Amino acid sequence: YILTDTSGEKHEQIVRFPQVSLAFADPQANDYVVINGIATVSRDREKIKDVWRFSDEAFWEAPDDPNLRLISVEPRDAELWDGSNVVVTGAKMIAERFLGAKVRLVENRKVDHI
Repeated sequence: YILTDTSGEKHEQIVRFPQVSLAFADPQANDYVVINGIATVSRDREKIKDVWRFSDEAFWEAPDDPNLRLISVEPRDAELWDGSNVVVTGAKMIAERFLGAKVRLVENRKVDHI
């Protein structure tokens, strides 16, 4: 869930174009995930209160702000890249170059119909 405001562009963008992609990265671990899905915007006050965090007060006074909305995403598919750290990747590249060994630098998986 992601909080948004009716006065911002994101609310209107999702209403007009609900297909979205969410990207998450852990560059230290060389791991990446992309989730594709359909976004919806709601006024569900109970859920807004559930996801509300202290840091949200930087943008809204309280969870009952009348302009506050909740974005939710129904996942359709996802893709994950699980890479080794830089040292391991470098060693694999050297092995491929000098030993002629075929190695996989990154594991990649795709999940459909989540």
